[in-house]
Amino acid sequence: MTGRKIFLVTFLCYLLLLTAVALYLDNTGKTRIDFDLALHQTQETAKGEFFFDTGDGFREKETIKFYYHQDANNQYKHHSIYLPTRKKIKRLRFDPLQERGVVTIKNIVVQKLDNPLLHFSPIKSVPVAGKGIRTINTFVNGLSIYMDKDDPHLILLNNLESYTANKTNWSWSDFGYFSFPRIILLVLASCLLAFASCFVIANCKNISEVRPQRFYFFAAFFFGSMLVFLNPPFQVPDESSHYYRSYQLSDFKIKAEKRSVTELGGFLPEAVTMMPSRVDQFFQQWGHVMTLSVIEKSLDIPLDPDKKLFMPFANTTIYSPVSYLPQTAGVLLARFFDMSALQLMYMGRFFNLLSWMVVISVAIKIIPSAKWLLVLLALLPMSIYEASSLSADAVTNSLAFLMIALTVRFKYLKRLLYSKEKVLYFFLCVLLMLSKFAYLPMVLLIFLIQGEKFGSKSKFWIFFLLLLSSCTVTIFSWLWFISDIHVAFSPDNCADPFAQLTFILQKPYQYFQVLCNTLMQNGMDLFFRQYVGVLASLTLFLPEWIYPLTFLILFFTAFFADQENFTLFWQDRVILLAVLFITIFLAFTMVYLNFNAPENSTIVGLQGRYMIPLGPLFFLVFRSRKVLQSSTGYQLWLMSYACGVLMVTVWIICDRYYLF
Repeated sequence: MTGRKIFLVTFLCYLLLLTAVALYLDNTGKTRIDFDLALHQTQETAKGEFFFDTGDGFREKETIKFYYHQDANNQYKHHSIYLPTRKKIKRLRFDPLQERGVVTIKNIVVQKLDNPLLHFSPIKSVPVAGKGIRTINTFVNGLSIYMDKDDPHLILLNNLESYTANKTNWSWSDFGYFSFPRIILLVLASCLLAFASCFVIANCKNISEVRPQRFYFFAAFFFGSMLVFLNPPFQVPDESSHYYRSYQLSDFKIKAEKRSVTELGGFLPEAVTMMPSRVDQFFQQWGHVMTLSVIEKSLDIPLDPDKKLFMPFANTTIYSPVSYLPQTAGVLLARFFDMSALQLMYMGRFFNLLSWMVVISVAIKIIPSAKWLLVLLALLPMSIYEASSLSADAVTNSLAFLMIALTVRFKYLKRLLYSKEKVLYFFLCVLLMLSKFAYLPMVLLIFLIQGEKFGSKSKFWIFFLLLLSSCTVTIFSWLWFISDIHVAFSPDNCADPFAQLTFILQKPYQYFQVLCNTLMQNGMDLFFRQYVGVLASLTLFLPEWIYPLTFLILFFTAFFADQENFTLFWQDRVILLAVLFITIFLAFTMVYLNFNAPENSTIVGLQGRYMIPLGPLFFLVFRSRKVLQSSTGYQLWLMSYACGVLMVTVWIICDRYYLF
């Protein structure tokens, strides 16, 4: 296929894909809930929650939380909440409070797009049932609810489908979301994607000449840049803490400051400390949706670096500066040009993305085989979502990919290793261990390299022992350096690392049961959905079909070699599996030590993004010597699928956070 034909086919495929996505989303609009609520006899700030049942019962996955404040005169306040789903809702549950208190509710309106489905005014016509409700008094202006137990709730609608069964005559005017701004966004995205595709395949006579690292770089830059600016501020897990730590390091303060036994952080400009809460307050007020006007106003808030407040952020102070080198560079450059507090965040995000792109591009270039496997793993929605934020995981993930690629390259070299290659490998391992300690077992990957390539087996063992000891000493040196500022990461759940360690050492069989319980309860989410992509605070899911199809394509890509000389013996697969399981065990144990109460029956706080650096190890185990004979068409569809999934990801984020 010529470059012109490839461009035309790719452009038409994406246009059809985006059109299909747009039609699907616009025919299945979001549900909005409007209601008036007044607080009485409770705290000034209360937290409410809506559970929406789409067929699997009420569960934590299908929920949205929000806050409201008590009026001085106990007056009603209007609230609008957008449910983060487009599925048909069967039941709706409202938890107006999380503690004891009294609320008054009226004028609940549940609507899909511009079409009211339900309108209760006053609310006494709603069939209510619930838990923790002592009395319910109805009167002409609303419903007064007295709640005498924690976590009370009301089942507002037991069968929402019955209210929509008779509405059959839909017209295009009903679907107000298929609007001019969305059409413009669709066309703009198609044009930009066509430009990127054309740039990638420029000067290529056929698709087989497209270099994987070139395709990866432009795809990562295109979609990563969109996520940098389209993903609202501080919506990635712990991004506010990474924001604080990046600014602290830009002041060249390596060690955090300890103010009390529970407060660990640093003195930061007031504008920096207040920015995450400002954004969060807006989200809570408007049902977790965003408008560009709010971001524009926030961008105008000056930094004023001399006006400082103490801000605690204990969960990121343990990280060494290695994990924040690109973010800190972006913040320093922004400060040099006197940018605002929010602009600092965007600069840190962008530099983090660029660093991740460059390092992984090098990894794809130097690995002798499995190049397209690395491309797919790096372009997974969760991977690029983390890289386009301030998260320290971007540095860890890119260093891990580079270390694995370098190990595979050294394995298949047909000569002795040069001294500069050994030094490079040595410092790369040390940097990876400093970025996240749990990946120390990855040092064992050196056993994939034949000892003779170090000159002799004795020189190999000397290098290995020196590498292992240096990495271990580096980790413990950093821990010793910050030992005087240690505080419990999770004081609310009584985390005690020393008690947990004693429990593990004295009762290893019971700890094994803890691991089994965790895998049984959360294994599918951790290693399946969250690894591919569950965005925001683990509440924004991709379409369900993406998860199994992505794993199917990954296994297929891993199985077929793109180089005929790629051979993995059974000993190599044993080493890969051993490193994989030991690292997972250590990662699980570190979370158990630092974020769980003594002898907790399961491990709380695990997330699938911790497995991203280990993805290449897992899929390389399934590598075979078979070569796909006709790889031209497969590479085209591989690139199309990777970009298609990322386009769906961008669209879902836009649809979740913005009102068009």
